[in-house]
Amino acid sequence: MRIAHILPNMSWGGAEIYMLQLAEWQKAAGLDVTVWCQENSPIHIEAIKKGLQILLDPVPLRRPLWSLASLAKTILSKKFTHLQIHWSGGVMTFAGIKYFCDVKVLYHPHMFTDYRKKDIFHFLAYRQLDLVFAAG
Repeated sequence: MRIAHILPNMSWGGAEIYMLQLAEWQKAAGLDVTVWCQENSPIHIEAIKKGLQILLDPVPLRRPLWSLASLAKTILSKKFTHLQIHWSGGVMTFAGIKYFCDVKVLYHPHMFTDYRKKDIFHFLAYRQLDLVFAAG
């Protein structure tokens, strides 16, 4: 298994700390883990300190459909088998990736919203997920 933990933001808080902790646990269990983040972000700096593999290829936050080919190229070249997405926008960003790559997509929601997501776009994006983790 080759796992990519994906969180391309510049924040530092619970979601970021949880992601790195989970990546560390998986690495300790013998899995091949990579943290896919923005260069010079707090995640990047902490991942270096923890000795985790890092991928700094850009993850598009806007117009994700036009970026699927470049995302697929990165996923295929790194031979990722599992994508663990740690931000809600990532569900839309990686929607459709399974048409290009044989990869499992897992989602870790860290914050919940109260607006309705019962439109065709959310339906199509969320049906691409293989697993949703609920922190408790």
